[in-house]
Amino acid sequence: MRQRGSTTRSRDQLIIVHLPLAHRLARQQWSGIEPLEDLQQVASVGLVKAADAYDEQRAACFVSYAIPKINGELWRYLRDCLGTVRIPRPLQELQGRLRTMQQRSASPGESPGVPDLAAWVEDEEKKVLEALAADRVRFPVSLQQPSGPNGTLLGDYIGTHDDDIDAVEKRHTAYALLGCLPEAERRVVQLTVMYELPQRAVAQRLGVSQMQVSRLRASGLRRLRQQAGDLATLA
Repeated sequence: MRQRGSTTRSRDQLIIVHLPLAHRLARQQWSGIEPLEDLQQVASVGLVKAADAYDEQRAACFVSYAIPKINGELWRYLRDCLGTVRIPRPLQELQGRLRTMQQRSASPGESPGVPDLAAWVEDEEKKVLEALAADRVRFPVSLQQPSGPNGTLLGDYIGTHDDDIDAVEKRHTAYALLGCLPEAERRVVQLTVMYELPQRAVAQRLGVSQMQVSRLRASGLRRLRQQAGDLATLA
């Protein structure tokens, strides 16, 4: 019984003594986006798991044993519970190492460059850039975010479907084929179809009857259909 109680006290003592270490590791992984208190709780869970599994006969130094366990718990939390964009595990681990090195080496008013970071973590500059970029996109920007003068939102810059887009190609073909029509038919088709003027207005402009405009329009469109296929949407 004394042995079991002694083991329990030893476990509890390990947790109490090394709790500041767990909180320090949480701060090292903190990007400023997620609540620091949440990360500290996750790190504390990792510390408890490390204390439960620690065997001093197989691992002489508890700190060396606990740090990977705590960081692993933090990385899993950041990977699975935070952000709408899932970051691959290798990049998350590199992000953690980068944050640690940045905090250790940062001078007031200065931040280390990519070459320095790559040298410190012994990895390629390309991988460092990927990790830094991935950390910025874990939380996509809201489309309701103001992004310009007069209350313009970011979503306002996103294009919408144009209902007339399907007719663009046909209209372009029609313009190219207008030269094949007699002059009177070409002018009537241009005014009634391209510029969408009423037949009465076209008749007044050309000095002809509305009936003549209707006949010229029908014959002109018929020629266009024969030349270019189905342009019925223009009729």
